[in-house]
Amino acid sequence: MGTVFTWAITLKENGRLIGMIDARMEGCHANLGYVLSREYWNKGYMSEAVAAVTEWALALNGIYRVWAVCDTENAASARVLEKVA
Repeated sequence: MGTVFTWAITLKENGRLIGMIDARMEGCHANLGYVLSREYWNKGYMSEAVAAVTEWALALNGIYRVWAVCDTENAASARVLEKVA
């Protein structure tokens, strides 16, 4: 596929932009990348976004795996990936 899909992460109550997430389609898998404003860390926003994009990607024809890589010293990002796995 070789396509990148990017979404803004916004607050429901006021539409404020708080982060971004993307899915890079590479053959039969999707590689996720994400960033979130520090003010919104540890509030579940990124876990919700990663879960939604993972579900979306796996529903696509030909996508069999969704993955992401994070720095092992970034415990919060690792927790996001563990929750969604």
